[in-house]
Amino acid sequence: MTRILLSGGMVADGTGTPLRQMDVLVNGPVIENLLAPETLIENVEEIDCTGAVVAPGFIDRHTHSDLSALAHPNADSKLAQGVTTEVTGNCGFSPFPLASGNAAEILKEASVWHIDVDWTDAASYRRKLSSAGMAINRLPLVGHGVMRAVISSYEDRPLTPEELSTLERLTEESLDGGARGISAGLIYPPGCFSDTPELVRVAKVAARRNVSMAFHIRGEGSRLEQAVQEVITISKETGARVLIAHLKTYGPRNWYKIDSLLAIIDRARKDGVVVTADRYPYLASNTGLSAVLPLWAQEGGDAAVLDRLRSKSLSGKILEEIAIRHPDEEDYWERVVIASVTRKEVADTVGKSVAEMARGWKLTPAEAAVRILVEDHNSTSAIYFMMNQENLSRILKQTYTAIASDAAAMPLDPALVEGKPHPRAFGTFPRVLGRHVREKKDLTIEDAVRKMTSLPADSLGLKDRGRIAPNMAADIVVFKPETVEDKATFNAPVAAPAGIQLVMVNGVIACKNGKFTGSRSGQVL
Repeated sequence: MTRILLSGGMVADGTGTPLRQMDVLVNGPVIENLLAPETLIENVEEIDCTGAVVAPGFIDRHTHSDLSALAHPNADSKLAQGVTTEVTGNCGFSPFPLASGNAAEILKEASVWHIDVDWTDAASYRRKLSSAGMAINRLPLVGHGVMRAVISSYEDRPLTPEELSTLERLTEESLDGGARGISAGLIYPPGCFSDTPELVRVAKVAARRNVSMAFHIRGEGSRLEQAVQEVITISKETGARVLIAHLKTYGPRNWYKIDSLLAIIDRARKDGVVVTADRYPYLASNTGLSAVLPLWAQEGGDAAVLDRLRSKSLSGKILEEIAIRHPDEEDYWERVVIASVTRKEVADTVGKSVAEMARGWKLTPAEAAVRILVEDHNSTSAIYFMMNQENLSRILKQTYTAIASDAAAMPLDPALVEGKPHPRAFGTFPRVLGRHVREKKDLTIEDAVRKMTSLPADSLGLKDRGRIAPNMAADIVVFKPETVEDKATFNAPVAAPAGIQLVMVNGVIACKNGKFTGSRSGQVL
């Protein structure tokens, strides 16, 4: 097997220590050694990295590539950024375990990606991934919400003692089958119907099995402090390592909470709570338009939601509650932009704000949102411009904040991408290196690389990734610090970044100077 020498570059080893000029010798799937510059090595393929930084492959700690990994195994959008490993199964959603209680919702999602679902549990899903081949590594989590749906479908009720025992069993079985952690999505049904004691039961399994539990917390706006405190309480009661997903202050009326938010986490960490976070470098989030609905209206799955939205009596109540939560005077609906739809009847809404559609239809914004959801069968994705730059910079600077896209892997061909997805799918990691390192100087190169490599690796318990060191897996990215930047925008999101010179996955060159090799050297970790 040919050895490869990455020569002349500055090594950011992933730990946060200062850059140093070293040559990196790769032997098959592992890093063999770090050598002083110009050390004579025979029988190697040498790649000149002069003027570039050699770093561990980036680990995208929070993604939603559970199904896109099967539809687009080349993972162009991630490889182009230097991502060599993705963590899937976030926000309480994973495509397993699969049973009658949740099958309809999972099959509906799979149909969007044109995927045949022929797995039932973590083990068979892992086999499906492996047989499909992967350009990058994948590490699946199991979703608490999906497991809850197996037990009680999408009902808003507490689980019985027997059902809680079943939830624990499903968690154990998923971990036995190869899930490497647990996630919870506490604003999405059915996770939003769980109480803290239920989550404690699941977190106890995480602690016992020494895996982490990631939380999309119950609220990132008006309930922000209480929602963060709930996660910390769960960790204190169980000893589980916890992660707060896409940490943010959501909405102008909540931006001032940044001080108390960071103080709560700092106190917990000083008390010994192992809590980390992740964040993408954008001021807009991306989730279903159905997030604007009151929780009670989301019970029972898509069919039940649509029945309520079409009901004259219930839709009126829903509209009243939406209007109370999101009053027009805050320009809330100007900040909500339709990203993708599945029905041609509402195709003209993509790229437009709900407020703009409301004006054209002569409806209130709440009425326009409900109309879109009904006509699109509750399948609409939206982008929410609800955050500010100062708070983003402060969150990115925290030592415990990893960089993560919160996005699925996609092809780099606009013809193959539906709607206008969030540009974070194509630009997250180069954006941090270009905007927040080179331009804004929020972070040093060493800090940023640590947040993309060893920090997520350590939180996941990955012992052989996230560092440039002998015997570590040869997941490597080489980038030009003076030119690396994102090119994806909200209007034109499908665009490759600049400045990524080389990407290696398990010792195989997967992308060089922006050209993909078509290699499938990724693994299910």
